[in-house]
Amino acid sequence: MIFYLSIISFSSIISILYNLFFKYPFIRITVYVLSALILVLPLSLRGMGVDYSNYTLMYDKVSLFSWNEYWDDYPGTPEPLYVLLNYIAFWIFDDYQGVNILCACISIFFSYMGMYKFRDYINIGVSVWSFCFIIYLMMYGLNRMMIAVSIIIYAYDYFLNGNTKKMIKWSLIAGGFHYSALLIIPFSYLLKKMRGSESFINLRRIKAFTGIIIIFISIYTIVPIIFSSLPMFARYQMYFNFSFEPAALNNNWMTYPAILMVCFFSKYYYRNFDQYNSILNAIFIFVILAILSTIMPVHRLCYYFYPAVILIYGAFSRMVKANDMIILTAYFSILLFIGILSIYVYTVYNQLWAPFITPYQMGNF
Repeated sequence: MIFYLSIISFSSIISILYNLFFKYPFIRITVYVLSALILVLPLSLRGMGVDYSNYTLMYDKVSLFSWNEYWDDYPGTPEPLYVLLNYIAFWIFDDYQGVNILCACISIFFSYMGMYKFRDYINIGVSVWSFCFIIYLMMYGLNRMMIAVSIIIYAYDYFLNGNTKKMIKWSLIAGGFHYSALLIIPFSYLLKKMRGSESFINLRRIKAFTGIIIIFISIYTIVPIIFSSLPMFARYQMYFNFSFEPAALNNNWMTYPAILMVCFFSKYYYRNFDQYNSILNAIFIFVILAILSTIMPVHRLCYYFYPAVILIYGAFSRMVKANDMIILTAYFSILLFIGILSIYVYTVYNQLWAPFITPYQMGNF
């Protein structure tokens, strides 16, 4: 735990300087890049992780076949852009470690570029800290999906502004690394239709809630019937099983304070954040998905709405007046506690993660 806490803390502290040196653009960019590099290095050089054996098997298959031979018997998984990434790693590094290096660089690059787009509204240091305990630690396991999530983070301003054409383009690219990202396309249309109302519960959101329930029930009923004969469906069949799992709500525990923040402090955000209404809609969709995850395995779709949570966390200190010391002290204390607890859960407590990433091990070069 100490290793990961040190890396994340160092990166976050460095990124705090971004907001302090507002008169010196070069220094701001330098510290922001340095903050990213601090996260990239251990992620690139690791020799372990969740699903590590599966990813090495994917690479081994790539290394055995030429480019044309591989596609002659392509089963549909892993996703085509991830296959391309493995070939690039093979051609450049001739070793699986190259896959980790490319995944780390791509994921951190798009994530940091996405947060940078909102630099006028968020505290960069707080946002980096929030990003690390919400998303970064998952990059030590979910290579494909975290690349897809990071690309969606980069495109999040299009998502919030209702620019569906650009959102479709980036969702397709993200979908090339993980098919789940393609589901962001209908959500981008839904988010655009929901814009305009300030109250958290309103008719548009009630309609959206009903629509999402109908869409998912339809998908989970129809897709297995249509695609069950495809060889690749066997890999995804488990995602179409209904079962009541209330513990699934625990997967998103570190994001729930953001829901309370939008309930009690919306006036601060509306006053200073132009895109807050869309962020509120994204949080609303996230809540629906979190609830749905108790009856169907859709909790990973929530990851694509984590950027909205990071924006809520990151923007608060920029919205509240500096003399509201009680509110700010409580805010920073809660975020610090949640972050440390999240790092503890991933690296010590959670048996689905901790044994695979703790202690940190470097790869073989």
